[in-house]
Amino acid sequence: MSQRLDEIRAKKEALIREEQLIIKEEKAIELDLIIKSMKSYGITIEEIQKKFNKDKSAEKNSISDIVYKFYKSETEKWSGRGRKNEWAKKMGDELMQYYVDTHNND
Repeated sequence: MSQRLDEIRAKKEALIREEQLIIKEEKAIELDLIIKSMKSYGITIEEIQKKFNKDKSAEKNSISDIVYKFYKSETEKWSGRGRKNEWAKKMGDELMQYYVDTHNND
């Protein structure tokens, strides 16, 4: 009985891990589309880095952390700088957190 229960738990854990991988893959595809859209509006990685190089913690942060900070601080300003911000509306906190979590070794 105990062995059967262990087998069921192991299968359940395997299914949960598989589901999590599928969700991450879906989010990665969505994120790639958002990044392409961001680039189409002229927002570059270099520009993002330049903005946050003044931040002492930016040196320790990955590109993805900096992108997330830039998104948070600049989203409302972009339309005032002549940039469209439709792409920013698509960028939810959960999606950006996924990017930060999975690209922390940039």
